[in-house]
Amino acid sequence: MILFHKFEKTLDLLLFLPYFTIFEFIFILSIYKFIDLN
Repeated sequence: MILFHKFEKTLDLLLFLPYFTIFEFIFILSIYKFIDLN
């Protein structure tokens, strides 16, 4: 049961991670653009 819960958590993370990295990339890109403007 604990092992299954751990697997479920990992699966949630794997599903969430791509979205997180996309948002992170956009955030970093916007910072670089903001620095370029100044």
